[in-house]
Amino acid sequence: MNGFAGACRIDPEPSRRLAVLLGVGYGGALLLAATGLTGLLRALCLAGILCSAAWTCWRHFGPGRIVHAEQLEAERWQLRRANGWEGEARLLPSSLVTPALMVLNFRFPGVWQPWRRRQSLCLLPDSLNRDSARRLRVFLRFQ
Repeated sequence: MNGFAGACRIDPEPSRRLAVLLGVGYGGALLLAATGLTGLLRALCLAGILCSAAWTCWRHFGPGRIVHAEQLEAERWQLRRANGWEGEARLLPSSLVTPALMVLNFRFPGVWQPWRRRQSLCLLPDSLNRDSARRLRVFLRFQ
């Protein structure tokens, strides 16, 4: 157990900037697929893009989003989703920390379904208050 255990706690809010970026990205992909492809390939690409958009929105804005994360030990975190689910996860070293974006990659031990095994938490500056974001960035950089 390190000296920071229990000191790192976040309660992220849904990011408006992330919603806009996802809307622009998926809208552009739909436009390109609708105008640049024909026939069955167009239908398959459009269906794939729409499924990906639905899954992404469910994970980042719906009941599957993480509403609370608290560090228990060096790599163990306690997570809570908007739908009430709570569980332990391990923070992966592939997490990204920059001043403009933090992506926390979690892995749930003991889960065998591939679509439930991992979850990422994208934090833009409007997801957390300034003090919490600064403390989390500093904490993750020194881990």
